[in-house]
Amino acid sequence: MSNNVTVTKCHQAGITLLELMITLTVAAVLLVLAIPAFTEFRERTLFRGSTDQLLAMVQNAKFEAVQRDRPVTVTFLSQAGGTVWCVGANEGNAACNCLQPDPAAAGFCNVGSYPALNLADPRTPAEQVTELVRGVRVTVGPNFGGGNRFTINPKLGTLDDPLQFGSVTLRSPSDDLAYLARFDVSPLARASLCAPNAQSHFPETSLCP
Repeated sequence: MSNNVTVTKCHQAGITLLELMITLTVAAVLLVLAIPAFTEFRERTLFRGSTDQLLAMVQNAKFEAVQRDRPVTVTFLSQAGGTVWCVGANEGNAACNCLQPDPAAAGFCNVGSYPALNLADPRTPAEQVTELVRGVRVTVGPNFGGGNRFTINPKLGTLDDPLQFGSVTLRSPSDDLAYLARFDVSPLARASLCAPNAQSHFPETSLCP
C-alpha cells in the first residue's frame, strides 16, 4: 500500500519592490502637478473673498442709507504700504475709522466694516487686519474724488456728490500669480470689479475700460 503525498504550493499575494517604486513615482508626479493648481485655487478663492466683501459693503451701505433715511459714508483706509487696509461705513456725512473696534469710541463705523475687528483681541487693530486680509494688499488708491471716502444719498441711492466716484486696486498675496482687481464706484454708487491689465487678469473679471 502506497501513500501519496500531495504537496500544495502557496502563492503569497503582494507587490514587488519594482511595483512599489513605480507607484511612488507616479504619486510623486501627481503631487507635483497638483500643488500649483491647489495654490492657484486657494489664492483665487482668498482674493475673491476680499473683493466680494468690498462689493457687499457698498451694497449694504446703499441699503442702510435708504432704510435709515440718512446718508451713509463709506471710508477706505490704507496704511503700511497697503498691507494694512480696511473699509467701513458710517451713518452721516463724516468719515469713520475702520481700525476702531470699540463701538463706544468716536469714529466707530456703526453701519459695518471689513475686516471685522475684535475688541477683546489683545493684538492691535493693525495686527488683526494683517492676519484677516491674509496678504491681500492695496496697490493704488483709494481715490474717490481725491479723497478716501464717498457718501450715499438716502433719497436717490446714488453718490451725494457725483464727483466722489473713484476706485481702489487690490493685489493678491503671491508674487507668482499677482492678480489685480480694480474696485470701481460710479456716480450712481454702483460698485464693480475689473482687471487693470491682461498680465494680471483676475479670473471672472473683464478688463477695465
